[in-house]
Amino acid sequence: MLCINPISNMSNSNPFVFPLLYKIPSDMRKKPIIGSVINSDLIVAKHISPTLYRHYNININNHLISPCGGCHRSTYTTNASCTITLPQNSIYLISRKIPSLPSTYQLKIAISDIKYLSQSLNNTPTSINEDHTSYNTRFSTTINDQLIQSIFINPTLQNTLSHYANNNADLKSVTFYTDGSISHFGKQNIKLSCAWIQIQNNHIKQSFSCSLKSFPSSTRTELMAILTALITCPKNSSVSVYTDSQSAIQILNTFISLTTQSKFKVKNYSIISSIQHITKILSLKVSYHKIKAHSGNHYNEMADNLAKNPSPEMISINISSINLLFPIIYKQIYIDYPLQSFIKISSHSQIATNWQKQPALRKLIPQNTNINWSYTEFCLDFSHYSMFTNGNSHFYHGTLYSFKLELLHNSLPTIQTLIRNYPTLMPPHLKCLYCNELPENIAHLFSCHSNMALNSIPWTTIIQSISTIIEKWFSLPKSKPIMEELQPLISNLNHNSTVTLAAGLIPSNLVNSTYSILKSHTKTSIILNHISYNLITFYYTRIWIPRCELVSTWLKQHKINLKKKTAIQTYPINQSTQATPSTLPTPDPSIQYHPPHIDNFIHNGSNFLLPR
Repeated sequence: MLCINPISNMSNSNPFVFPLLYKIPSDMRKKPIIGSVINSDLIVAKHISPTLYRHYNININNHLISPCGGCHRSTYTTNASCTITLPQNSIYLISRKIPSLPSTYQLKIAISDIKYLSQSLNNTPTSINEDHTSYNTRFSTTINDQLIQSIFINPTLQNTLSHYANNNADLKSVTFYTDGSISHFGKQNIKLSCAWIQIQNNHIKQSFSCSLKSFPSSTRTELMAILTALITCPKNSSVSVYTDSQSAIQILNTFISLTTQSKFKVKNYSIISSIQHITKILSLKVSYHKIKAHSGNHYNEMADNLAKNPSPEMISINISSINLLFPIIYKQIYIDYPLQSFIKISSHSQIATNWQKQPALRKLIPQNTNINWSYTEFCLDFSHYSMFTNGNSHFYHGTLYSFKLELLHNSLPTIQTLIRNYPTLMPPHLKCLYCNELPENIAHLFSCHSNMALNSIPWTTIIQSISTIIEKWFSLPKSKPIMEELQPLISNLNHNSTVTLAAGLIPSNLVNSTYSILKSHTKTSIILNHISYNLITFYYTRIWIPRCELVSTWLKQHKINLKKKTAIQTYPINQSTQATPSTLPTPDPSIQYHPPHIDNFIHNGSNFLLPR
């Protein structure tokens, strides 16, 4: 039996929108009222036993129903109230009891609508003598139209899909080749689309394509293609769907068996639940077939080409059609993503935004240099140091990583920092121990002209190690020209860029240049992380450790013990060397509470946790 919503006095309502407002009673002792069509006659009855129903007559004028006194349909020949057996393909009806009239009820759905729905289930011709056109306008021609109107929003696509559904009305079996397309992932000009073609007698019967938005993924486009195809299938038909997405097939085959809690941890819940709903309402027998992409299958190639050149019409699912009590909405967009993961990303987004704006970090970034924060996050992830073994211990990598973070946050114990922290022990005007000309801060430490080690960055070793990685990825004919393009790009890095890169801050221009050569964000992130690792290793072993030994020797010569805070000579506190009390920055009203990271993640898939 089909459950429907009460729709009288409700404009633009739809009995197929879920969640359902009226469900099959769990306790049949509540005696639900049903409607059905037998030989083009509308039958309304009330449940009285597992197999028997009390027949009711209908008053067309006021929609009241009252017990039938006896007719040819009665199972018994006695003078008892008319009793009939269970009608097939019945509809549960909403009604209210009339207290003043015994055993009398008023239906809350138009009689013409009951006839239409019942005849649609029984596949019988519509025969309505009464003039109820005002009620009929609430319903479309077929159940498919009802589903299309309730699930999708775009009127143009609604009309297109309804037209295709009408073309399929007489078919018993339907075959589709579906495909999805995604391009420019993670960028502002991202393009999401889906398409399908319907095959009948080895010929293309009809085709469809559209564009998508929000939470981009290849699986999402594949699922939307399947959804728009199934909604055009006639009731009780057999459907064969051919797709090159194994992930889409797997989630559709396992979704029913998932627990309710597990279902809400699935991505693209709105599309998957809509597919399950359509399959149930239309009683479809769907079989999914995996085909290999770009394997020469003619129809799959046609669906792929159609998906890459789609209609500009944007498709989206009506939020009210999603079976959720409390759908999570962000800026008028339904969060079609596991809620726990989305909250985690949102929180990290706020933290990342605040971290990027700290003054100490900005001092290390050269002027007019844009930083790619996705690659920066990747290079600052300590777990990625596992790719650099070379006999080095985990403790060594931890020390190296600590040095990188201190460099990044301007917290290395340079001479200028020591003077600030130990004003009575350190000479207030102590200069760089290499040049004895300028104060030693981080900027001067890695640019002092008297420190000749700064000119010995091992570019040859770095290029050779990168060449080894490239040769593992590509064949020799491909790896050689790639290295010919990468070598000048790496060798021509200026001094400011090398320090910034060593600290893990990856300039956007370097990302774009490297990506244009490798054509892969994953390979680009690994190469740039490899360069950053080698540079921070150089600055730590060849610059910082010798400098620390030089400062330690100088402190011993002057008998200064910073640990015990003792020295032969002490100095009066110079107020100019003391750190001023830190104050919280004034909030910038132009900065929104929700950082742009979340918007980028929703609309173009840009995940600042990991470069794509």
